[in-house]
Amino acid sequence: MFNHYVNCIKKYVQFSGCSTRSEYWYFVLANFIIALLVNIFAGLINVPSLALLYALFIFLPGFSAAARRLHDAGFSAWFMLLSFVPFVGAIALLVMMCMPTKTRDNKYAK
Repeated sequence: MFNHYVNCIKKYVQFSGCSTRSEYWYFVLANFIIALLVNIFAGLINVPSLALLYALFIFLPGFSAAARRLHDAGFSAWFMLLSFVPFVGAIALLVMMCMPTKTRDNKYAK
C-alpha cells in the first residue's frame, strides 16, 4: 500500500500517463492514514500548522494522481473541475475514479 503512496509522491509532476485503480485508491488510503496521524500529532503538540504543511505537501501529488487515474479510465483530467459543481459533481467524479481501466481506444495511455 505504501509503495503506491511513494510512487505517487515520486511522480508528483507527471500528469501524463495512467494510474491504475489500485494504485490510486491505495494512495488515497495511505494519504488518509498519514493525514489522520499528522492531525493527531499536531493536536497533541499544539501545532496546527503542521497539518497545513502536510496538506500543502500532498496537494500536487494528489492532483497528478487523480489526473492519471482519470486518464486510465479514458477521461480527460479536465473532468476534475466537476468537483466544483455542488453534490452532483463530486459524485460524478467519484464514479469516474471507480471505473475500470479503458484499454481500447484510450488516447491517454501511452
